[in-house]
Amino acid sequence: LGLVFWSADVLMSFSTGFYFRGELEMRPSKIAARYLKSWFFPDVAVVLIDAISFVLAVENSEPSVSGAALFRLSKMSRFLRLPRPMR
Repeated sequence: LGLVFWSADVLMSFSTGFYFRGELEMRPSKIAARYLKSWFFPDVAVVLIDAISFVLAVENSEPSVSGAALFRLSKMSRFLRLPRPMR
């Protein structure tokens, strides 16, 4: 379930606008460029870690506990940025 969520998060982030100098930026090229410079690599790392954990869990037929949970918690730090004041 986590793998599906984070994969969808990566895709949705390419269509999520942002404010620049008080105006909402919705041009796909600008959104993609900003996302690639900011959260893209951490997001992809989360997806890869979840995918590897899933494959290992299926191969071992046991629940896999790894660094994926810790990395997911660090990913949640992006929610701490939400209440920042508008500039």
